[in-house]
Amino acid sequence: MHHAHYVQADMQPHAMCDLAWDRDDTIKIYDAVEDAKDGKDLVKRLNALKLTVHWELDRETDTMVRLRGKEPMGNTRFFFANK
Repeated sequence: MHHAHYVQADMQPHAMCDLAWDRDDTIKIYDAVEDAKDGKDLVKRLNALKLTVHWELDRETDTMVRLRGKEPMGNTRFFFANK
């Protein structure tokens, strides 16, 4: 069974580091969240960073975006960003 990991974009930097290898990537993730117009744009921006997880839009509402991604080891991750 694969594990699901959850990361919220409005959490402290150590939570964002769970998705990135270094501080520069963490800052780029924050920028992607801040600059994205909608969920599709956020997916495009995060995937352009070439992180270890490839993201897909899982759900979008008026107040949040939820992305779903697979790690190289097959684990599923969820990324939440509040609008």
